[in-house]
Amino acid sequence: METAAQNLSTYTPRRPQDSILFKVVNDNLEAFLKTAASDPNDSDLPIYVKREFEKFLGCGFYENGVTRVSCKDSKCGDNYWLPTSCKCRGFCPSCGGRRMNEFAINIDERVMPEVPVRQYVISVPFPMRYWLMSNHELTLEVNRIIIRSIRALLRKKSRRKGVANGVIGAVTFMQRFGSGLNSHPHYHILVVDGVFTENEDPELVPEFIEAAPFDDCEIAGLARRICTAVRKHLIKSKYLEAISNEPNPDLEDSLDQSPGVHAAIKKASLVSRIALGPRAGQKVRRIGPKLFGVGDAKPKITGDLCAEYGGFSVHANTRVPAKDRARLKRLISYVSRPSVSLDRLSFTENGDIEVKLKSAWPDGTTALVLSPFELIEKLAALVPYPQKNLVIYSGFLAPNHSMRRDIVPLEQPPEKSVTESAQIADVAVPVPTKPRSRYIPWAVLLKKTWGIDVFSCRTCGGPTSVRAFISDPAQIQKIMAGCNLHSRPPPVGVSIEVVYDPDL
Repeated sequence: METAAQNLSTYTPRRPQDSILFKVVNDNLEAFLKTAASDPNDSDLPIYVKREFEKFLGCGFYENGVTRVSCKDSKCGDNYWLPTSCKCRGFCPSCGGRRMNEFAINIDERVMPEVPVRQYVISVPFPMRYWLMSNHELTLEVNRIIIRSIRALLRKKSRRKGVANGVIGAVTFMQRFGSGLNSHPHYHILVVDGVFTENEDPELVPEFIEAAPFDDCEIAGLARRICTAVRKHLIKSKYLEAISNEPNPDLEDSLDQSPGVHAAIKKASLVSRIALGPRAGQKVRRIGPKLFGVGDAKPKITGDLCAEYGGFSVHANTRVPAKDRARLKRLISYVSRPSVSLDRLSFTENGDIEVKLKSAWPDGTTALVLSPFELIEKLAALVPYPQKNLVIYSGFLAPNHSMRRDIVPLEQPPEKSVTESAQIADVAVPVPTKPRSRYIPWAVLLKKTWGIDVFSCRTCGGPTSVRAFISDPAQIQKIMAGCNLHSRPPPVGVSIEVVYDPDL
C-alpha cells in the first residue's frame, strides 16, 4: 500500500557545482578579473558586476545561509537543510527562474483582468542598442513613447465604437539579451487588447471595449509612428544629428554610465565580437552556413501583424483570449525568462562552450562557440544596473492609477490567505486589510509551480515547520561538518564532490 508521502512531490536541493555555467565561472573568474584590470590606462569592472559573479558562485550553497525544516511528528523525526539563493538579476538561472514564475503567478492572479491580452515585441535600430544598454533613462523614455503610440492606436479604434478617451493597461518587460548571450535590448509589452471606459461617476464600474481585430496596415502605421516619435526625441536630445540622422559623436560615449572595460565588453557584445583575451576584436565563432545580406532596409510588412520601418520592428500577432489564463501564464513566463538556459550549454572537445541558439539566425547560424573567458565576458555585459526597474506597469495597471482598484483582480479570499499563511508560519495571521505585495513566499511558489509541498513531510506526509534559519558562516560550517556536508563551494580551479544526504 502506498503511503501519503509516496503520493507527494518531494524537494531535492539542486547541485549548482554540477552545471557547466558554474564550472566555467568558478574556474576562470579570477583570471578574467585580472585580465580586465591589467590595462593601467583603463578602469576596472564596476563593483556591482563583480558582486554579481561572487554571489552567483555562492548561490545554492549552505555557507550563505541555511534553513532547517523538520517534521512536527516527534516519532518521524525527518528533517532536512535548505540553502539560500543569491537573488541576482543578471544571469543566475535559478534566481531568474524564480522571478519568472513569480511574475507569471502574480500578473495572472493579481494584476491582469480577465480580458484579451496582446503581446507587442518592439526591436530598435542597431545604433540605438548600445545606448539602451548604457543609459537606463533613455530606455524608459523610449518605452513611454511606445506606450503612447499603442495607446493612440487603441483609442482610435475605440472611438469608432463610441468611446472617446479609453484607458489602456500595459506591462513592459525590458529584455536585454538574445539567445546567443549577446546584448540585444528590446521590449516585450503585454497590453490589454482594448480600453476601459473612464467613468465620471465613481459608483460605475469601468466597461471594457475590445479593440480587435487589427490589420497589417495598422501595425505598419504603428511602426512608423514609433520610429518618427523616437527619432524626434533623439534629435531633440542631441543624440542624433538633425540633418544626417547620424549619432552625435560628442554625446555617444558620454551616454555610457559604465567604466571603460565594462563599456568595451558591452560594445563587443552588441556586435558579437570579443573584447578581451587572445581573440580580442574578433567575431564570435559560429556554427552553420554563412549567408551574405539580410535584405534591404525599406519599410515592409514582414508577416501577419508584423512590420518594419526605419530599423524599428513591431510584432503584434500574439494574442491571448480572455479565458485562456494558462496560455497567459506561459506567455508571461516567456517574456520574463532568465538570460541563460543551462540546457543549451555544452562543452566541446577542446574545452570551449557551445551555445545552441533557440532558432537559427537569418544567415543559418545554429550555435555559437565561446571560450571560458569569452563566456564570462558575455555574462558581464548582461548584468543590469542596480536598483533600476526592468518591468514597467503603465495605464490603469500603474500602481497609483485611480482606476486600478476597480479593474485589477481582487486579492485571494481572506480565509484562503489566512489558512496558507498559518500553515507556513504555524501562527495565527489576521485578515489582511491591504493588497499583498508582489512577493510570493518560496514555499508557495514551489507548490504552485511544481506541485512540491515542502511543508508536508516526505516520510510520513504530516505537517512540517521551519525550526531554524542560520546565517552565521562559522555556525553553518560546524553544523554541516557534523552532517557530512560541505558548507561552501569548491575553491577556484578545484573540483570537489559535494554529497547531499537525503536523510538529513
